[in-house]
Amino acid sequence: MALGRLNGQSIEMIGQIELEGRTYSSTLVTAVSDLLAQNSVRLREVGAIVAVNGPGSFTGVRVGWPP
Repeated sequence: MALGRLNGQSIEMIGQIELEGRTYSSTLVTAVSDLLAQNSVRLREVGAIVAVNGPGSFTGVRVGWPP
């Protein structure tokens, strides 16, 4: 999982966390909170969220993602 900042026409990566194990869905919310806190970013400052498309352990998260 990564956190980036729009810098002109490019995106600057300012932090990332690798989710470990196979229970990503159970650690996702905590990991998002940790990543934001480590980079002094508040959730209300987040302007966009990007999700990938495809099969895998995040299927349940993607199913809950609005189209």
